[in-house]
Amino acid sequence: MTGADILFLILAGMAIGSSLLVVTVDDPVQAVMSLIVTFFALAGIFVMLDAHFLAAAQIIVYAGAILVLVTFVIMLLDLRAGDIKTPTKNVTGRFLGIAAAVSTFALVASKILSIRMDGFGESTEGLGTVEEIARTIIVDFTLPFEAASVLLLVATIGAVWIARRDDA
Repeated sequence: MTGADILFLILAGMAIGSSLLVVTVDDPVQAVMSLIVTFFALAGIFVMLDAHFLAAAQIIVYAGAILVLVTFVIMLLDLRAGDIKTPTKNVTGRFLGIAAAVSTFALVASKILSIRMDGFGESTEGLGTVEEIARTIIVDFTLPFEAASVLLLVATIGAVWIARRDDA
Protein backbone atom coordinates (compact mmCIF):
# COMPACT_ATOMS: atom_id res chain seq x y z
CA MET A 1 0.00 0.00 0.00
CA THR A 2 1.47 3.31 -1.09
CA GLY A 3 1.38 6.63 0.69
CA ALA A 4 -1.25 7.90 -1.76
CA ASP A 5 -3.49 4.96 -0.87
CA ILE A 6 -3.09 5.66 2.84
CA LEU A 7 -3.82 9.38 2.31
CA PHE A 8 -6.92 8.51 0.28
CA LEU A 9 -8.17 6.18 3.01
CA ILE A 10 -7.61 8.88 5.63
CA LEU A 11 -9.44 11.52 3.56
CA ALA A 12 -12.26 9.12 2.67
CA GLY A 13 -12.64 8.14 6.32
CA MET A 14 -12.75 11.79 7.33
CA ALA A 15 -15.37 12.52 4.67
CA ILE A 16 -17.57 9.59 5.65
CA GLY A 17 -17.20 10.14 9.39
CA SER A 18 -17.86 13.86 9.28
CA SER A 19 -20.81 13.44 6.90
CA LEU A 20 -22.33 10.96 9.34
CA LEU A 21 -21.88 13.55 12.08
CA VAL A 22 -23.72 16.11 9.95
CA VAL A 23 -26.90 14.07 10.07
CA THR A 24 -26.59 12.68 13.62
CA VAL A 25 -25.56 15.58 15.89
CA ASP A 26 -28.23 17.60 17.67
CA ASP A 27 -26.54 21.00 17.50
CA PRO A 28 -26.95 22.69 14.08
CA VAL A 29 -23.67 24.60 14.47
CA GLN A 30 -21.77 21.36 15.10
CA ALA A 31 -23.45 19.93 11.99
CA VAL A 32 -22.16 22.86 9.94
CA MET A 33 -18.66 22.41 11.34
CA SER A 34 -18.78 18.73 10.43
CA LEU A 35 -19.91 19.70 6.94
CA ILE A 36 -16.86 21.96 6.62
CA VAL A 37 -14.61 18.98 7.46
CA THR A 38 -16.45 16.93 4.83
CA PHE A 39 -15.91 19.59 2.17
CA PHE A 40 -12.20 19.91 2.96
CA ALA A 41 -11.74 16.13 2.85
CA LEU A 42 -13.45 16.04 -0.54
CA ALA A 43 -11.20 18.88 -1.72
CA GLY A 44 -8.21 16.80 -0.65
CA ILE A 45 -9.50 13.87 -2.70
CA PHE A 46 -9.89 16.20 -5.70
CA VAL A 47 -6.27 17.29 -5.27
CA MET A 48 -5.19 13.65 -5.27
CA LEU A 49 -7.06 13.22 -8.57
CA ASP A 50 -5.16 16.22 -10.06
CA ALA A 51 -8.40 18.19 -10.28
CA HIS A 52 -6.98 21.30 -8.64
CA PHE A 53 -9.65 23.61 -10.02
CA LEU A 54 -12.41 21.44 -8.58
CA ALA A 55 -10.60 21.36 -5.23
CA ALA A 56 -10.37 25.16 -5.19
CA ALA A 57 -14.01 25.49 -6.25
CA GLN A 58 -15.00 23.01 -3.53
CA ILE A 59 -13.35 25.16 -0.89
CA ILE A 60 -14.35 28.56 -2.25
CA VAL A 61 -17.93 27.80 -3.30
CA TYR A 62 -19.07 25.15 -0.86
CA ALA A 63 -16.92 25.62 2.25
CA GLY A 64 -17.02 29.36 1.72
CA ALA A 65 -20.23 30.64 0.21
CA ILE A 66 -22.75 27.85 0.79
CA LEU A 67 -21.77 27.24 4.41
CA VAL A 68 -21.86 30.97 5.12
CA LEU A 69 -25.43 30.92 3.80
CA VAL A 70 -26.34 27.90 5.93
CA THR A 71 -24.72 29.45 9.02
CA PHE A 72 -26.58 32.71 8.36
CA VAL A 73 -29.90 30.84 8.19
CA ILE A 74 -29.10 28.97 11.43
CA MET A 75 -28.29 32.25 13.18
CA LEU A 76 -31.33 33.96 11.69
CA LEU A 77 -33.62 31.19 12.93
CA ASP A 78 -31.84 31.11 16.32
CA LEU A 79 -31.68 27.32 16.34
CA ARG A 80 -30.13 25.58 19.33
CA ALA A 81 -29.41 21.99 20.23
CA GLY A 82 -32.66 20.18 20.92
CA ASP A 83 -34.82 22.71 19.04
CA ILE A 84 -35.22 20.37 16.09
CA LYS A 85 -38.10 18.03 16.75
CA THR A 86 -37.88 14.44 15.60
CA PRO A 87 -40.98 12.34 14.96
CA THR A 88 -41.40 9.62 17.54
CA LYS A 89 -43.46 6.86 15.95
CA ASN A 90 -43.95 7.93 12.37
CA VAL A 91 -44.04 4.48 10.78
CA THR A 92 -45.08 5.79 7.37
CA GLY A 93 -42.23 8.28 7.25
CA ARG A 94 -39.69 5.68 8.29
CA PHE A 95 -41.01 3.23 5.72
CA LEU A 96 -40.85 5.83 2.95
CA GLY A 97 -37.33 6.84 4.00
CA ILE A 98 -36.10 3.25 3.97
CA ALA A 99 -37.83 2.61 0.63
CA ALA A 100 -36.23 5.72 -0.87
CA ALA A 101 -32.79 4.72 0.43
CA VAL A 102 -33.07 1.16 -0.88
CA SER A 103 -34.32 2.28 -4.29
CA THR A 104 -31.58 4.91 -4.57
CA PHE A 105 -28.95 2.32 -3.64
CA ALA A 106 -30.39 -0.14 -6.19
CA LEU A 107 -30.40 2.52 -8.92
CA VAL A 108 -26.82 3.57 -8.22
CA ALA A 109 -25.66 -0.06 -8.03
CA SER A 110 -27.33 -0.91 -11.34
CA LYS A 111 -25.72 2.09 -13.04
CA ILE A 112 -22.29 1.20 -11.65
CA LEU A 113 -22.63 -2.40 -12.76
CA SER A 114 -23.74 -1.37 -16.26
CA ILE A 115 -20.70 0.85 -16.92
CA ARG A 116 -18.60 -0.40 -19.78
CA MET A 117 -14.87 -0.19 -19.23
CA ASP A 118 -13.86 -0.03 -22.90
CA GLY A 119 -12.13 3.32 -22.82
CA PHE A 120 -10.72 2.99 -19.32
CA GLY A 121 -7.13 4.19 -19.07
CA GLU A 122 -7.21 6.34 -22.20
CA SER A 123 -5.82 9.84 -22.20
CA THR A 124 -7.81 12.38 -20.26
CA GLU A 125 -6.15 15.40 -21.82
CA GLY A 126 -8.22 18.51 -21.13
CA LEU A 127 -10.52 16.73 -18.70
CA GLY A 128 -11.08 18.81 -15.58
CA THR A 129 -9.65 22.00 -17.03
CA VAL A 130 -11.34 25.31 -16.38
CA GLU A 131 -12.35 25.59 -20.03
CA GLU A 132 -13.95 22.14 -20.11
CA ILE A 133 -15.81 22.63 -16.83
CA ALA A 134 -17.07 26.07 -17.86
CA ARG A 135 -18.23 24.78 -21.24
CA THR A 136 -20.03 21.89 -19.60
CA ILE A 137 -21.80 24.06 -17.02
CA ILE A 138 -22.64 27.03 -19.22
CA VAL A 139 -23.45 25.23 -22.49
CA ASP A 140 -24.58 21.71 -21.65
CA PHE A 141 -26.09 22.09 -18.18
CA THR A 142 -27.34 25.68 -18.00
CA LEU A 143 -30.85 24.78 -16.86
CA PRO A 144 -29.82 22.34 -14.08
CA PHE A 145 -27.17 24.83 -12.90
CA GLU A 146 -29.73 27.61 -12.59
CA ALA A 147 -32.31 25.23 -11.11
CA ALA A 148 -29.84 24.37 -8.33
CA SER A 149 -29.48 28.04 -7.45
CA VAL A 150 -33.25 28.51 -7.37
CA LEU A 151 -33.55 25.36 -5.24
CA LEU A 152 -31.09 26.79 -2.69
CA LEU A 153 -33.07 30.03 -2.57
CA VAL A 154 -36.39 28.24 -2.14
CA ALA A 155 -34.93 25.95 0.56
CA THR A 156 -33.65 28.98 2.49
CA ILE A 157 -36.99 30.78 2.24
CA GLY A 158 -38.81 27.57 3.23
CA ALA A 159 -36.58 27.09 6.28
CA VAL A 160 -37.24 30.66 7.41
CA TRP A 161 -40.99 30.26 6.80
CA ILE A 162 -41.23 26.97 8.71
CA ALA A 163 -39.20 28.17 11.69
CA ARG A 164 -40.85 31.57 12.04
CA ARG A 165 -42.31 32.41 15.38
CA ASP A 166 -45.96 33.39 15.51
CA ASP A 167 -45.46 35.49 18.66
CA ALA A 168 -43.03 37.91 16.96
